[in-house]
Amino acid sequence: MPPHLHLIGAGGIGVSAIGRYYKNLGWTVSGSDSSESEITRDLVREGFDIHIGHRAENLPAYTDLLVHTEGIFIAAAGVSHGKASSVNVELALAQERGIKIRSYPQALADITNSKRQIAVAGSHGKSSTTSLLGVMLAGSNVGGSTIVGTKLAQFGGTNLHIDDRSDWFAIEACEYKRHFLEYTPYVTVITNIDIDHLDYYRDEADYQSAFVSLIGRTRWAVVLSRLDDGCRKLYESLAPGARDRLKWYWVEMDGFAEAGSGTPTAIPRLSLKVPGEHLRLDANLAYAVGEIVGIPEIERIAGLEGYGGSWRRSEIVGTTANGNIVMSDYGHHPSELRPTFGAIRAKYPDRELVVIFQPHQAARTRALLGDFATCFGDADQVIIPDIYLSRDTEEDIAYMTADRLVDAIRPHQKNVRNAWGIPNAVSEVLKLDALDHERYVFLIQGAGSIDEIRYAFDFVP
Repeated sequence: MPPHLHLIGAGGIGVSAIGRYYKNLGWTVSGSDSSESEITRDLVREGFDIHIGHRAENLPAYTDLLVHTEGIFIAAAGVSHGKASSVNVELALAQERGIKIRSYPQALADITNSKRQIAVAGSHGKSSTTSLLGVMLAGSNVGGSTIVGTKLAQFGGTNLHIDDRSDWFAIEACEYKRHFLEYTPYVTVITNIDIDHLDYYRDEADYQSAFVSLIGRTRWAVVLSRLDDGCRKLYESLAPGARDRLKWYWVEMDGFAEAGSGTPTAIPRLSLKVPGEHLRLDANLAYAVGEIVGIPEIERIAGLEGYGGSWRRSEIVGTTANGNIVMSDYGHHPSELRPTFGAIRAKYPDRELVVIFQPHQAARTRALLGDFATCFGDADQVIIPDIYLSRDTEEDIAYMTADRLVDAIRPHQKNVRNAWGIPNAVSEVLKLDALDHERYVFLIQGAGSIDEIRYAFDFVP
């Protein structure tokens, strides 16, 4: 009988990739999640045994390994973020049975730390950069596997690509709770450092220290954006000895260079299918990695220019029967929203941009309220259905309401309103779609449940 893996939080973008990886190895895989989603439906279609709702009977007696999302808490803890938390019954039962239990970051480390791991870290742009890098690796003679926090058509509509030809393995490395310190990268890529996750990090110095620790775990080379203040601060904060044991590469819009070298390598102006200068910089970071791992230039260019975009990263969902365009994007930090809106505005200058934005976390929205207030300048209309709550304290929930966010945005963007829930937001955008043909770009924006809005539209084939 083959070994068996059970997933808790199977609908998570990371946990689902772990399941696919082990299924590829010949394991049988089951899993559960609290609610149905596009990802759980994908897994069922792929032959996974997925249950909606967490119950003891979901866990097969013959399970060898359990991998859980970070949103599930072990029985020994039973407390989450200062509030009592219900113990997940499947996880508690696995503990009783002595089943090996790994969190998602630990499971990813188990898979990739023995490889020539390329860890893509940073506050923003991790998924896009990892996707670009993964597509480039897969299409080259060098080869490489990838696990990424989004879905790619070029990976068969999944978040995993396995390449048995190569020992290179690209992963998206998340800084939340210092999870990326589970990894031992051969190459570390840092897209930018812009303080986030203030429900965990004390301040900017604490946040920066996590990236310093990641550098300490890196074995060979670091690739950084010279355009980012946080990356420059990181480099300058290191003692010379800490710098000297690694190769350092600085990437700009037109080229990259090894630290201390006076001979930069030019990066050609790539003809990318996905708009935005932020995507161009992500592609340049991937291009530089391609050079240092030995991918010929012609293969680097072909791979990056062939990248067709990814799920929920400025994704074009479709065109409605009325000729309006629907897009979806996962970004939920002001520094992600601004370039996304700007790129869409530049691509569709003759259309009105309607942003349906669901903030992710009351705590983040409260901490960055001033930045959120001013980041919607390129939108024509802003609809706030609600705030997606995750790891939030009662104090943050009570303070940071959708109305308070709308009030903060209104001095800078008059056409903003509280929809009072996703169903009402759906009604509003469907009315706009019906009234005006070929006028709008509807952008579904946020990291919570907001993407379910895509299923409300009637798209042309």
